[in-house]
Amino acid sequence: MYGELTGQGIVEMSGRPVVSGGQAMKLGNETGIVFKESPEVEAFRRWQKHQFLEIERTIAKKWREGLKIATPENIYKIFQRFFSVFGVPKSLEELKIQVDRIIDGPNRKDTLAFGLSIIGVLLEAQGEIIRRWESSGSKPIREFAPYFAYVLSVDLFFYLGITANLFSNFRHPQTHIIDIAYLYYLPFCKIFVSNDKIHIGISSFFLRPDQSFVNGSDFKADLAKLDQHYSELPEDVKSRGVMSFAFIPPDDTSFLTTRMWDKYMASTWRNMRSRKFDGTDKINPETEKAIAEKITRLAKEGKPIERIAAGNSDKADSMLIKHMVS
Repeated sequence: MYGELTGQGIVEMSGRPVVSGGQAMKLGNETGIVFKESPEVEAFRRWQKHQFLEIERTIAKKWREGLKIATPENIYKIFQRFFSVFGVPKSLEELKIQVDRIIDGPNRKDTLAFGLSIIGVLLEAQGEIIRRWESSGSKPIREFAPYFAYVLSVDLFFYLGITANLFSNFRHPQTHIIDIAYLYYLPFCKIFVSNDKIHIGISSFFLRPDQSFVNGSDFKADLAKLDQHYSELPEDVKSRGVMSFAFIPPDDTSFLTTRMWDKYMASTWRNMRSRKFDGTDKINPETEKAIAEKITRLAKEGKPIERIAAGNSDKADSMLIKHMVS
């Protein structure tokens, strides 16, 4: 988000994950992107071994201190001023309308500055971002920084909802801030699965028409149903391995997974059932060797370049993602 606000790049909210850290490379006439192990994955591996950097301890401490401040009293003091302009919302539907009015309203500069302070941008950085916004012609916030506007809408919905007592069960907002933060990832997926009551109650206000929310309980039940379905197959079929009979879901649309595949996968996915995963459809050894050599050369001999077609990874000839498997 900070890169978006400072003009370093555009955050595409098209239902696909946005992965940082890729290095554009050029090898001969072809271009590729190499993703090494991300800092998050590296940190997660260390945390599993109870190894923490001092800066991580400091950030965690500040995060806990910030949560202590998020009391209903403090939230009310900060956000009740909006009600003198827009009135107190009586429902979650009215609340979402109010949030959109604030973000799309005429007081763009004040809204931008307030939003930057909410997400914790340092004052000196706020000034730089506001000056960049002004030099862009003081565009609507959603046009200037669409992902920032989205995150701000989630935060305003949460804090104004608490201030208006629309979340009567949120007696301790500190415990729900992390739950709400999961909605920040919503623009980068097609299906959002959760068993959290908060997500079940409010995610519909932030879903795009091309997205689906799946209740975690329904998802677990469908997985159990799939397990039962495959368990009833003949032993000679099961002995071939899962990828030979469960590489796609059953045709039966009573399965939630099947319905999601119908909605989001290519319409030809059912034709894949004619494929054989018994080893007879493997890539021939020569082609497999050539692909492996090309991947190795891209990583070792490729020359770093600044970007590929204005940063669009779809224009790359190849993409290499390195994973460390435990």
